[in-house]
Amino acid sequence: MEAIVEYFSKDPLKILYLFGGAGGIWFWIEKWNNRIRFELLELSETYNPIDHKCDISIQIKCRNLSNVKTSLQPNIKVSGYFGASFITKISALITLNGSELSLEPHEVKSFDGKSRIQASYCFPILKKYKITSTVGTNKTVYYLGHSKVCNAAVWYKSLLLFKLFKRRPKMHNQALNRTP
Repeated sequence: MEAIVEYFSKDPLKILYLFGGAGGIWFWIEKWNNRIRFELLELSETYNPIDHKCDISIQIKCRNLSNVKTSLQPNIKVSGYFGASFITKISALITLNGSELSLEPHEVKSFDGKSRIQASYCFPILKKYKITSTVGTNKTVYYLGHSKVCNAAVWYKSLLLFKLFKRRPKMHNQALNRTP
């Protein structure tokens, strides 16, 4: 091991030769730019409370941003904090309908999903969807309230503020104070 470190320490450009070489740097840049990734947007979410359960139907739109064909896993993991007390954490799997879950490069496709979960899910304060592809990375989308998309830092900050100071996110307070 010491011999390897000594070999590269004598001439640091050897590291560049190792990774770069003839077009090697361009290879790694192309590999990074063409990695599999996608966007996810919730189009609609409907609830049908039955007894102490809730039938949920969602419609999402997904776009493949890469140059490679990929397909989605049939389950979306949804989790978050729900209900009037904001204490209840619910995790559930929403199953996507249909057998054609593939996405061509730069294609936009809509998917429908259904599940039956706890009734307090109908009152989201913080929620997140995690969707996975068969090849590539996961995509997590964070929501404040029903429809405000936010990044992970804002979502976790809102969660931390509530757990420490019992302070609800601003988006949720505006929804509670709204009058018809």
